[in-house]
Amino acid sequence: MATTRRKIRVARVEYQPDLHQPAQPIPLGVILEELRGGTWQFVIFGRQPRNDAPGLQLENTWGPFRNVVTGWSDLMLKNARELMAPTDAKGPLLDQLAQRWNLNVYLRKPETKLVSPAADLAACANQWFEEYINPRPASKKKVKKARKSVVPVSGNRNRRWLSISLQAHA
Repeated sequence: MATTRRKIRVARVEYQPDLHQPAQPIPLGVILEELRGGTWQFVIFGRQPRNDAPGLQLENTWGPFRNVVTGWSDLMLKNARELMAPTDAKGPLLDQLAQRWNLNVYLRKPETKLVSPAADLAACANQWFEEYINPRPASKKKVKKARKSVVPVSGNRNRRWLSISLQAHA
């Protein structure tokens, strides 16, 4: 008996610091959605920049413009919940979110991926986010790397990115 694979919709979230002179966008996260058994599942997984993260060009931004970049995941989840709230809400949510989020912080065109029936959405989000942030080289040859010694860091590290994982069900 063949198992049916589940269809998951995925969109990448990116940040473009300068819309007048676009550069390489900064990856922020991935968003997954699935309508399964009458339940809508929505997962946001990624990283949220703190004010001093390099390359964000936030030095001269203020107020709501800065908040959209540094708080994108909370705002995105709020928008998703607003779209899921009506009892007659029809999907897909990612397409509707992509219409709303189309300026400096935006969603790339959503794509459909197939996963096993037992797959956990949060685990899939984590995997796809890691592949998005750290893409593998095109070469299929594995190169042995020299072992690096790990130096433990003591005290409070000043982290420039905050890891985020949010979920909503409707």
